[in-house]
Amino acid sequence: MSPPSSMDAAEIAELRLDIYALLGPITSFISSAIHSETALLTHMLSVEELLVSLHLMANKIHPRVFDAIVQPILCLEARLHEIKRAGHIEEDAATGSREWVRTEAGQMKIHLPVDLLIELLELGFSDKDSALFLGCSERTLRRRRVELDLQRWNDRDLSDEELSSIITQLQTMHSEDVGERGTWGALRSQGLRISRARLRRIVQATDPISQNPRWARHLKRRQYYVPFVNSLWHMDGHHKLIKWKIVIHGAIDGKSRLVTFLRASSNNRANTVAALFLEAVQARGSPSRVRGDHGGENMGVLKLMEEYRGFGRGSFIQGPSTRNQRIERLWVDVQKWTTKKYRAWFEHLEEMRVLDVDCDVHLWALHFVFLPQLNGALEHFVRMWNNHKMRTPGLGNQTPEQMFLQGAWDAARRGYDVGLLDMAERAAMQEVGLDIEGWEDYGLDGWRSERQGEQPHVRVDRISERVPPVLNEPSTHAALRLLLPYPPFPPPADFGLTAYLDVLDAINDLI
Repeated sequence: MSPPSSMDAAEIAELRLDIYALLGPITSFISSAIHSETALLTHMLSVEELLVSLHLMANKIHPRVFDAIVQPILCLEARLHEIKRAGHIEEDAATGSREWVRTEAGQMKIHLPVDLLIELLELGFSDKDSALFLGCSERTLRRRRVELDLQRWNDRDLSDEELSSIITQLQTMHSEDVGERGTWGALRSQGLRISRARLRRIVQATDPISQNPRWARHLKRRQYYVPFVNSLWHMDGHHKLIKWKIVIHGAIDGKSRLVTFLRASSNNRANTVAALFLEAVQARGSPSRVRGDHGGENMGVLKLMEEYRGFGRGSFIQGPSTRNQRIERLWVDVQKWTTKKYRAWFEHLEEMRVLDVDCDVHLWALHFVFLPQLNGALEHFVRMWNNHKMRTPGLGNQTPEQMFLQGAWDAARRGYDVGLLDMAERAAMQEVGLDIEGWEDYGLDGWRSERQGEQPHVRVDRISERVPPVLNEPSTHAALRLLLPYPPFPPPADFGLTAYLDVLDAINDLI
């Protein structure tokens, strides 16, 4: 016999109304003709948070009632994933492409996205680094800050706790939920300029479902936990540039959130990923465990981990990307600050009819010119990410680099070979009330629905194997390299267009 429900009929009715109010905008988004990339991500996160909370409330709701509540939400989640897989998504403005707008006085000036500029200031990036991200000069960026009255230290001194209190106070002034945009506008009206990313994070931390206080007593979200730095690396591939045969492979330490490697390659082979992994191991030490998906590109790392750390202990934990939240969250920022501009630029080259994605020679030239530049941009991203202060509560406002070093020193002081002793890891987890029988749930932010089956391997052959042999000769590389800007990053004023056209002309002369 099923256990009796601990929620009465009135509470169930209120719960359904709250869920209906939350899902209304998501349903409208799905039925609309245009799907914004940012809105899609926001709605997917909202649905995941809702399912997490309902799952933790399952013992308070009769099973039949619970199933009736959850099934429509799962259907909406499936629809959102279909939209993502179909790729019919409207790109947000590219952060790195130069967009010119005309002022009221008739002058032309570079358009800088205000919200992204505010977010860079919040993260503590210098004007020089912010200018690199936004594709403008330091002088232009400083002038725009003055125009927008954005002081460098304006809101970074405002703690999350203080901001949360202000938001709560603003919400009590309205009889109904005014939404994210309304709250953001209310803050700006009081002279507080924060990014929507920070606003969304604080609102979700306050109440991941809604602003309705009667939910709070039912919700307790499972917190991410791994005991040490190098206990668990999260590894994955980023395929936003797959159309141009470019794949970005990366990994992040679960404890400190330090990016251990991030590199763009012209193939998706296991030996390429394994080489990047070994390079990171030499620099940061070997992880105890790695979490990745079932893709064939991860088989090299799986073999290395099982040979070095052992079999049957979760040395390489395979599962769908939905259970790899640390690296999935990193991809959001990688796309926002780096890959989006290159995707927009490559599409622009196609529109100019100087790039044909079905022509192997064109793709070879694209890789030759822009892969070094893209990897320079990724190195810049990693440097900035690893050295920016994390705002997450309990992390002491430290950078990932600081947390990684501190964690390594702490493990050495306690006599641990970081990430090696299973008994030490299990003991540390039991101290915080976690007891995991197997490792399939190790290093998760919370419960999430699973996609069925394994992820198919994304095959990307080397373009170098499909072009005339002369293009692979060292002498050819040396001659063509003279046409490239040095250093490759920051990019030149034309973003590498002249170099690309010169390389194409030189190749035509060769073949």
